[in-house]
Amino acid sequence: MRPLVLLLVLPALGGCASECDDPTRIEGTWAVWHHLTNVGVDGGATVDEAYPSYEVFANGWSRWAITWSKGSTGSIEITDAAERAGAYGDPIPQNFQVTMKAADDNCNRIALSFASEFATVSRTNHVFTYVADLTWTGDEFAGTYTYDDTWSGNGQTGALTGGVGELRAARQDEGFETGFAR
Repeated sequence: MRPLVLLLVLPALGGCASECDDPTRIEGTWAVWHHLTNVGVDGGATVDEAYPSYEVFANGWSRWAITWSKGSTGSIEITDAAERAGAYGDPIPQNFQVTMKAADDNCNRIALSFASEFATVSRTNHVFTYVADLTWTGDEFAGTYTYDDTWSGNGQTGALTGGVGELRAARQDEGFETGFAR
């Protein structure tokens, strides 16, 4: 009887930690939807009227190609939201170095942050900070994020301060269509 008990107990001791030990599980191409939820509400984000919100990755669809490096760093190539606006020209994929850390109490909760600069096809330049709390479920991840951005271009300057939003992402495997050109 003891050998049978050991056969039943040993697999349970391993648990599902092996999945958590592999940070590359989040690697791949993702269709990501961002929605700033506190713009235009009392006490919400402050934003300039001329802010090009339809062009920034933190509002609307974008495509992310995620690569997780050793430790807690990785990179994300974002094809910016201007790809859907096509009228301005070719999309500008841009790479960002990011910090990704799994929560101690739940390895599928991931804190992701990066601060950098990006340019849009309509010639606006943005200096931003992005912080997200994500839950990874295999073929999807979702969560909340904060976003601050100062921008300039086309003879204008401005800022979005205190942006808060929600995001959802789906793995973009073969046959998954977002409307983005590949």
